[in-house]
Amino acid sequence: MKRILFLAAVLLSMGMGAMAQSAKSALQFVDDKGNVIADGAVFEVTEVTIDNDFGTTYMKPHLFVKNVAPLNKSVAVKLDLTSMPYGNFQCCVGQCRTFEEPSVVMSDIETVNSGKSLDIEAEWFLTGEANSPTTWIATLTAGYAEMENNPQGVSETKMTEEGPSVKVKFVYTPTGVASVKDSNATVTEVERYNVQGQKISKPCKGINIIKLSNGKTVKKLM
Repeated sequence: MKRILFLAAVLLSMGMGAMAQSAKSALQFVDDKGNVIADGAVFEVTEVTIDNDFGTTYMKPHLFVKNVAPLNKSVAVKLDLTSMPYGNFQCCVGQCRTFEEPSVVMSDIETVNSGKSLDIEAEWFLTGEANSPTTWIATLTAGYAEMENNPQGVSETKMTEEGPSVKVKFVYTPTGVASVKDSNATVTEVERYNVQGQKISKPCKGINIIKLSNGKTVKKLM
């Protein structure tokens, strides 16, 4: 009987430990090859892509948030974009959101299953001002999150516990274009959102965020 009680206590303790696992230990930033990026590390991005099909120039870190906990987790990403010199920044956690001003902002929330990785689709879109070398750092922090209403009654993302962070260092040079996308392959629209991340059925005035059949997400000003 004592042995049974002891085993039950051990199992309960393990279960409570899994439920209480901190965001720092449960979440990891990884690259597109699955390599873990250490908490607080600097991740340098130099590749510049010009997409002639949609008239955009962007730099993409190819970052993912991995859940190594035994339970599914509701995750969001806090983005410190206060050093962004120009252009706009996109992050697709839950729904795509585009940020046009240097500030500290929150992504939407998405459930990441145990052992799975979430592509946050972070991209810095450059504008016509990108005519000289530019270096800046965006700090991304993953963590546990929930939705709550602000004093105006609007639902917002609240990070309940911060996890790992990564400093994404964008190093742009006008001559550093690594790839140009300009193909005749048929690419179709899959979904469309407005700048607030709300799904829409047809183009609307302002910024439209479009998910394409080739897996890419682009932003167009209508």
